Amino acid sequence: MPIIYSPAACRAYTWLAERLKCGIKMEMYVWQAYFPFRMLEITQMDLVTLNTDYPDKDYRVAFHGFPDTVREICTSYEHPDIFEIGGGRRPLFMPDQWPDNLNSYTINDIDQQELDLAPAQNKTQCFDICDTVEHLNNSYDIIFSRFVGEHVRDGEKMHRNILSMLRPGGTAFHFVPTLYSLPFFVNWLVPETFARQVLFVVNPSRGKMKVKFPAHYSWCRGSNSAMQKRLKELGYSSVHIDRFYGHHYFQKIPVLKGFERTTRNLLRKTDLTPFGSYAYITVKK
Repeated sequence: MPIIYSPAACRAYTWLAERLKCGIKMEMYVWQAYFPFRMLEITQMDLVTLNTDYPDKDYRVAFHGFPDTVREICTSYEHPDIFEIGGGRRPLFMPDQWPDNLNSYTINDIDQQELDLAPAQNKTQCFDICDTVEHLNNSYDIIFSRFVGEHVRDGEKMHRNILSMLRPGGTAFHFVPTLYSLPFFVNWLVPETFARQVLFVVNPSRGKMKVKFPAHYSWCRGSNSAMQKRLKELGYSSVHIDRFYGHHYFQKIPVLKGFERTTRNLLRKTDLTPFGSYAYITVKK
């Protein structure tokens, strides 16, 4: 039975490595989160030596750290009303995992059948985040999403709607894949039917479920300066973007696996944001 390193364990390894000023070689198994309509299996990551000069830019840190980052944002409000875009039947936090200070936790999805399967403790809202949202203006302190932004047909409308839904001083936090990382760039360019078949080959767990949503990557760009300019022009008072490098899509292809690892380390060291794979986007109203 493989060891599954928790986020706390990964932080402990990083803390030790920083003080020893060396890399730590470890076999990592990552439980990738359940996203709406899809469950990604436990994936054995390759043996890696964490370069402790850039641990925060590795994509695995982004996957592990997302729930804790949302919790940290919640602590900055007394009793926040939070809203998860695309949470479906399986939100980020199940009822026994809710941050202690929540006033309410609303889940959104475009599919009412998914929301009907959500925990009863959650409020629900069924609508497309790009549609009209006037009925929810100034309703939430925190709005967040994970792997939704790339499927949204109009990124500008999504971020504009979120701005109107936030209360003054509210925070929005998004975890998105970005262009022009190679697998996402290809996914964006090729016809959807072909991209679907490629995904099922490189990620067999998705093939079993036959699930793939159209990928638009509207406003999912790697360039920090371009994204910051776009979001500030909408009216957000502050914009912060954390970039992460690397991906797991080539794990089962030996030649490409080595290429990805080399490219990941190079991009992390040079911080070429236009070629980042994932981003945390944090904005405030």
